[in-house]
Amino acid sequence: MKKAIRFVLTIILLVIVTLVNAQSVAMDFNQEECNGPSHHLYDELDEGKAIILEFVMLNCAPCIVGTKALDKIMSSYDETHPDRVELYSFGFLDSYTCEQMMAWINNNNFTHPVFMGGEQQVNYYGGMGMPTIVVIGTGDHKVFFKSAGYTAELDDEIRAAIDSALMYNPTGVEEKFGAEQFSAFPTMFTDNFHIDTDNVPVGSEAVLYNIVGKRIKTYTVPATGRITVSGAELTKGLYFIRLQSVGATSGSIRLIKQ
Repeated sequence: MKKAIRFVLTIILLVIVTLVNAQSVAMDFNQEECNGPSHHLYDELDEGKAIILEFVMLNCAPCIVGTKALDKIMSSYDETHPDRVELYSFGFLDSYTCEQMMAWINNNNFTHPVFMGGEQQVNYYGGMGMPTIVVIGTGDHKVFFKSAGYTAELDDEIRAAIDSALMYNPTGVEEKFGAEQFSAFPTMFTDNFHIDTDNVPVGSEAVLYNIVGKRIKTYTVPATGRITVSGAELTKGLYFIRLQSVGATSGSIRLIKQ
């Protein structure tokens, strides 16, 4: 009897572990959007895209609020990472038709792709919120962010997840910026500090993180190569700045706001 109980408990534990591990990897799909071409998720991730999956209920006001915020976040990458960040909305019930999904997107003036048949994915990612949001990317098809529900406080986490996904280089060749290409000074500052870059790709970004790794702000590198950052809006403490671009990144420089 005891052996049977132990066996059952072992099976349950293995199932739980499998589900937890599965949720760290995106669930693949290959299907047509409701008013457009077919999408194979893993192929798009392999190409270097960061994809926001959103699962919505019809007639759900929080879902509309969440979609507007996600659409704004996606659009903010248009200049720095053109065609690399996508937002896909799914109906969370398989009973939702494409006609209903197209009416939902048109009535709310959205333009991103919508799909029907998201119920299996919702279950895979842990159940329905209003809406359920998942950020995925890289050739490992990694899940960087999951949330059952949306609040504005999640915006920074969603952006940080997208930033992490965008660091993937589909060519498989990861370049490193040298010390001569990226510097910051003074590393102990009260008012302002400066970021200097030299000969880095157009669209490169300097990203400021706090001590726990939360992204505070992103600065697009200008043609002059120098960025002056005001410390007035930063609290005292330890920060890190890192330069990143498509297929290239730098080490972190430690900064201290006194």
